[in-house]
Amino acid sequence: AMEEKVGGMQRALDKLQAQLKVEREEARRLQRENAAVLMEMEKMRQELAGVREEVFHDDVLQSKERRMQAAEAAQAALLRDMEEMRAEFEAQKRSADKALADAIKVRDEATDRADSLVQTSQKLKDQV
Repeated sequence: AMEEKVGGMQRALDKLQAQLKVEREEARRLQRENAAVLMEMEKMRQELAGVREEVFHDDVLQSKERRMQAAEAAQAALLRDMEEMRAEFEAQKRSADKALADAIKVRDEATDRADSLVQTSQKLKDQV
């Protein structure tokens, strides 16, 4: 009976050891899988960081590009304003030149009339 009891205990022990071995192997397999998953996650994290960096870089470039476009637009507007001012100045200058020429003509005509009047007056004096 004792031998039977010992034999039963031995079989139970063997069974437990076999179960333990299976569980240890399962635990090792899970650790390997876990390590693989962690590596995959790290790889994905790095890729995501890379993508974020690219997106950030693109945003910075786009922001710089927008600022440059705004600056170029402002410069173009300024050039248009300067061109309009130049055209306006030229028009005013032409107008002033014409007014000056007209004034000179009027002055010359008046001088001629005055000279003519002086001559007529002189002739009349000479006749008297």
